[in-house]
Amino acid sequence: MSVVGRKSLLITGIVVLLLVSAFGFFNKVIAKEPKADEPKVEVYKEENGYAYKILYNDKVIINQPFIPAVAGKFVFCTEEDAQKTGELVKNRFILNENPTISVKDIKRLEISLDCM
Repeated sequence: MSVVGRKSLLITGIVVLLLVSAFGFFNKVIAKEPKADEPKVEVYKEENGYAYKILYNDKVIINQPFIPAVAGKFVFCTEEDAQKTGELVKNRFILNENPTISVKDIKRLEISLDCM
């Protein structure tokens, strides 16, 4: 094999190795595997809808049976709505921000108040 052929093979090998490494890294980032010491969101079914809990080290630190910031006791209509709201609270905890949810947050997340 010539010198040029060996260099091409070496460069191809390096490129493949870099691509495989990048794929592994981005696959972990995209999968969003929670760290052991990170809060977790757990959505659960209520009688007329859904609710969520925030757990930290397997202890419930927030139990949210109703949509926060809204007058009245409205459950989340969908599992997705509860998950989105819980994820926002969890991310605020991780960033050491105030985890309080506002009406503006509820509107921005497009949380439904009408389960009919």
